[in-house]
Amino acid sequence: MANITSTVYIDLKAKPATTGGPVIYEPSVPVWEPPADWIDISAVGDNEINLLVTSGAGFAFVVTTASGTYSIDWGDGTIEDNCASNATKYHEYTTNGTPCSLGYETWKVRIYNASGNIIYFRPAQLPTLVHTQNIPLLSVVFGTNNLTNLDNVFVSCNQLESVVFPTFDYCTSAYQTFSACANLQNVVLPASFGAITNTTYMFKSCCKLGTITLPEWGSVTNATTMFYGCSLLQEIQMPTSWGNVTNISGMFQFCNRLQSFAFPDSNGLITNMSTLFKNCSNLSSVTFPSSWGNVTTIANMFEGNASLTTLTLPSSWGLITNITTLFLSCSKLKSVVLPTSWGSVTTVSSMFSGCTLLDTVELPSVWGSVTDCGNIFSNCTTLRNITIPANWGSISNASSMFYQCTSLLAVQLPTIWRLASSIAYMFFGCSALTKVTLPDSYSASCLDYTMMFYGCSGLKSIVNLNKLGSLGNQGNFGSMLTECESFTDTIAIDALLSQFGSPGISTAINKISSIRLTNPNSLFASGGVAIAYCSLQLTALNTLFDDLPSGLLSKTITITGNPGATTISRSITATNGSRTVSIADTSSLAVGMEVTGGMTSGNVAVTFTDALDLVNKVTHGMDNGQEISFATITTTTGISKSTKYFVVNATSNTFQLAATLGGAAIPLTGDGSGSYIRVPKIVSMVPNASITFDCPMYSNGTGTSIFTQLSRSKALLKGWTVTI
Repeated sequence: MANITSTVYIDLKAKPATTGGPVIYEPSVPVWEPPADWIDISAVGDNEINLLVTSGAGFAFVVTTASGTYSIDWGDGTIEDNCASNATKYHEYTTNGTPCSLGYETWKVRIYNASGNIIYFRPAQLPTLVHTQNIPLLSVVFGTNNLTNLDNVFVSCNQLESVVFPTFDYCTSAYQTFSACANLQNVVLPASFGAITNTTYMFKSCCKLGTITLPEWGSVTNATTMFYGCSLLQEIQMPTSWGNVTNISGMFQFCNRLQSFAFPDSNGLITNMSTLFKNCSNLSSVTFPSSWGNVTTIANMFEGNASLTTLTLPSSWGLITNITTLFLSCSKLKSVVLPTSWGSVTTVSSMFSGCTLLDTVELPSVWGSVTDCGNIFSNCTTLRNITIPANWGSISNASSMFYQCTSLLAVQLPTIWRLASSIAYMFFGCSALTKVTLPDSYSASCLDYTMMFYGCSGLKSIVNLNKLGSLGNQGNFGSMLTECESFTDTIAIDALLSQFGSPGISTAINKISSIRLTNPNSLFASGGVAIAYCSLQLTALNTLFDDLPSGLLSKTITITGNPGATTISRSITATNGSRTVSIADTSSLAVGMEVTGGMTSGNVAVTFTDALDLVNKVTHGMDNGQEISFATITTTTGISKSTKYFVVNATSNTFQLAATLGGAAIPLTGDGSGSYIRVPKIVSMVPNASITFDCPMYSNGTGTSIFTQLSRSKALLKGWTVTI
């Protein structure tokens, strides 16, 4: 007989004496002890297995031997000899077992007398049952030294409390050995993991396991998620070295009671520590070795640690390239001491996202090889000041970088944007931000500025705003300045635009009084312009119309809630060819107002004559200097659609076109046809009787028209649809 003695290691925690006396130590996790009236199964023979089972439908298992047969003592007087290897053996108890004070009966099952080495064991479902069985296994003591595989052996044995192993010399894998053993509290492991290479999920969701002593790592290379979901795990006696282990990603994920962890002096061969302590909500102290060694990724390593307040990392990042979401949602983290260089790190996205108490971070002086810093400080609601490196380096993504940093006061960005392609949502919701200094040049790939300053209600100054964007690409400025209630500067953007504003969404609120879109080559490929709820007066809106490029099709400018865009709706009665219309109510109307809709709308059909460069329209009724543009042109060249022209050399039925007021007639090539538009303006009124326009109506009848002081013709004649 070989007696297996359990040695329990307890990690004692120092408790300072209240009177300044000696340090007192006390255990924080109780030592597991079997109930006093459990059958003792600790004495086990060589090449034997002892099991303690409890009442239920019965118990089943599979044993594999290297050769020959074995015997089973079921503990109720039933003994089976000459049991075949690798066959499911089961027994249904009909006699009483040993009573337990906890309210159930127990039986000791002994597996013995094997003619060859026992190399495999696992509990099984009773073949007589059609539904999933709650396996009634309480405790196991192995006396065999030759187990070869522990993969999934005790999965979902949710009554199992204790297991003792003598050796892992021949075992190669322990994948999910105890996964979902919800009552497991005591595991005695041998001095070394021996031949085992994989311990992934070995103790997954063992939610009552409070303390464990790990052996030397032996041949283990993969310890990924080894203790995932061990929500009561509080004390771990670690080996002094990581041995051959290369991957410990997620090893302690969701270990909610783990309060401190000290790494061995070296990280050895480890390359992956991602999610190592993810959601360890009580972890408050971590001691690192002086170097990261061979580690390349620590992404999400501390994500969701609600107790971590400060941390000092090794002085160099070493070979690490990925620190994405490293401290994501560490809600009590106040300060971090980072290395002075980013080293080989390429992505820091969401690194501090959700660190709502973070107030001190000193970034390295250059970005190094970093390409992605998107969301790095998003939702850091107490962050007030931050120094950004003087050069963006190779960064391509800075979107949402300071998203909802509601205490951020001012930011000086690097002077050159270089490779950045997206800065969308960069300062979204930074309500305390008063000033931002933007770079003075941008890369050709910098395209997306959507909602960049959305909700920056305290923002008063944006230095270099006019330089925002690229001269080589179309940039999206959708809702860039929505809800910037304190911003009063002129918005002047000399950039190629695919869109400015977003229809139905404010681009700014209350204070903005001047918006200039100064690059005439913009194509507005994604739509148009929306200017909503600003303080733009008549002059500012007319200037904005002046800025709009010509020659575009199906583009819309939407003006909402601006004082300079007041409209007046009136019913008029028109006669085809007459400049004077009847109107019953002229209140609030004035000379110079433009009118659209009702009897004024529609394109006017014409023909073109090459010989004398004429536009032909019988009794067109227009004077020299009238502004028109063409909605359609067929065959004739020399003029373009959606481009403003002036009437010159008008006769009753013909006129010519000039590019400037009173300028020379434009040569036309080829006879053709087309249609023009014009926007009538009031030149005189008889109160509450009639209005005379500067050009005739081309309709008969009564309809509702819209009058405004705003010179919508500046946009309409360029082919834009104006919506107010």
